[in-house]
Amino acid sequence: MESGGSKAIPLALGRLPPASRADLDALTGSWQGTLPGPAKPTIVFEFKQDAKGSLTGGLSVPEQGALGVPLANLEVGPGTIAFKIPQIGGEYKATFSGASMTGSFKQGGQPQTGVPLNLTKTNIATEQRGIGGDAFTLLYGNWKGRVSKFDVVLHFTVNGMQQVAFLDVPQQNAMDIPVTSATVTGKRVVLEVAALGVEFSGDLAGKTLTGQWVQKGETTPVTWTKQ
Repeated sequence: MESGGSKAIPLALGRLPPASRADLDALTGSWQGTLPGPAKPTIVFEFKQDAKGSLTGGLSVPEQGALGVPLANLEVGPGTIAFKIPQIGGEYKATFSGASMTGSFKQGGQPQTGVPLNLTKTNIATEQRGIGGDAFTLLYGNWKGRVSKFDVVLHFTVNGMQQVAFLDVPQQNAMDIPVTSATVTGKRVVLEVAALGVEFSGDLAGKTLTGQWVQKGETTPVTWTKQ
């Protein structure tokens, strides 16, 4: 509308360009990093595409027993992503390229500028692969050990038709952390807990499994006893 010699100015609403299929495909999968601070918890974001091609996702913090906390308000632009985590009052904004994501995380609106949180795309985060039959037969049941000052329990069990394993750290309220692979060669056992960045390798002797727990470059001797 024009009045008194003035000229109407088109109003441009600020909206993100629609996400491209390439951006959605690049994001789909698991992204893992470490949140700065005294505890340095492992942060895992897992993104999937629903039947309509929209992006959905969840947050896992395995050390705190949080698995698959839903993400909301996902906004994806060319090389950018932003979303909220209503259950914990969190939000995350980042740019991504290839297998790297660089961003900032806030919880409860703090800190104002956010905490740096950089992630790397991984093949496996909290999802499990089935454990082979021979390995499962030897390991089936509950095993108790101690890693540093924490009691840690391994559970080898069955989930439907799949043979799986989980790790519990009760003192940290971290339960049912998936063991992502388990292999047995002779008496040698190798376990991976990808969400924690852990690999354990040791020797099986009856009801005892003795070896080394390696996490974030640190090695700790561990002996598991079958219960």
